[in-house]
Amino acid sequence: MAKIKWTKGEEDLLRRLYPRAEIPKEEIMKVFLGRTWYSIQSHAASLGLHRGISSQIDQQQMIRLEKVYKI
Repeated sequence: MAKIKWTKGEEDLLRRLYPRAEIPKEEIMKVFLGRTWYSIQSHAASLGLHRGISSQIDQQQMIRLEKVYKI
């Protein structure tokens, strides 16, 4: 499989979304279509990012995410 270069915009989104453990990985993957969770984790690590402590995302937060990121 060909390696797809990360854009600045994708990296900016990754910096905002990846550390927030309340956002399920499945929702993050919807933002980065065509990328595996492994590739997302690997790139996040290369940027020095870490996932936070898990908590539940509420319905209002999910609605905002869907609107902002067109999930």
